[in-house]
Amino acid sequence: MRLFVALLPDGASCASLIRMRSRFAHRLEEVRWVPVENWHLTLHFIGEIERRSVQALLGEAAALDRAFSLEHPTGLEAAAVRLGGFPDPDTNGRTWALHLMDSAIIDEWRCRWREALTRCGLGTAPTATFLPHLTMARAPRQRSWPTQNLPLGLRFNRLALIDSRPAQNGAMPCYVPLSSESVSSGTS
Repeated sequence: MRLFVALLPDGASCASLIRMRSRFAHRLEEVRWVPVENWHLTLHFIGEIERRSVQALLGEAAALDRAFSLEHPTGLEAAAVRLGGFPDPDTNGRTWALHLMDSAIIDEWRCRWREALTRCGLGTAPTATFLPHLTMARAPRQRSWPTQNLPLGLRFNRLALIDSRPAQNGAMPCYVPLSSESVSSGTS
């Protein structure tokens, strides 16, 4: 299983993102748009984990999701957004993403996840600088992307452990939020 941790946007945020995407669509040829159901704000990439090693991680995920819901009952709002290439908004690349800039609360949730991974014996975050991001589109080769600061308020209403399933026939990968029931039954 290829896992990562993400915040999931609420319905109103998805509607705002669809409107924003439509303003840029005419300028972006030969891209594959990330489907709305795959939108997420990546907090931490975990990587390949064997299925038998996931149960402890799911317990941590459930506890962190409960804490997130209690601490942010109406969702977590993020407003400082920069649109551009990934990993650096100002450079060419194959990925176009929204970046959250300087968010102490996002950093706090990333730290909580690193601690949970350590408790599960899965190490800590990579040493590379990380910028929380929401991927909007991918291109088959390096390209320049529109770059812009956006006054876009986004609300995230769930903290989830996600299984990234491989793409079929050149399509985008499928991202599935995990629960202990889906892993123990083998449906994940």
